[in-house]
Amino acid sequence: MQHGTGEREWLEYFGRVYGVPVVAVEPAYTSVNCSSCGETVVKTLSTRTHQCPNCGYVADRDENAAINILQSALRELATTLGHRESHASGENDLCLNEETQASKLTRRKRKVSQ
Repeated sequence: MQHGTGEREWLEYFGRVYGVPVVAVEPAYTSVNCSSCGETVVKTLSTRTHQCPNCGYVADRDENAAINILQSALRELATTLGHRESHASGENDLCLNEETQASKLTRRKRKVSQ
């Protein structure tokens, strides 16, 4: 079994239970690209702050990587699910903060049978 396979299976399972999409994103090199402009900013592992010389964006290295991972996952979801609506601003319907109807239903308290 590959390292991390069990964790991914659990995440996918709970995603199905709660009606939340789960997307695997390869984390390698996600801190290299600027999450603001996409410019490649090479840094050593000891460099903890992302500073983009192209657009001036400054963030913690891990925060920059997390934003890149989120953006990659949202692109993958948009490709997989397709755009349900067209928005003039270019935004799509995918929002990780919204609760789906399925997740609301599964969150209801269950009556204890006596």
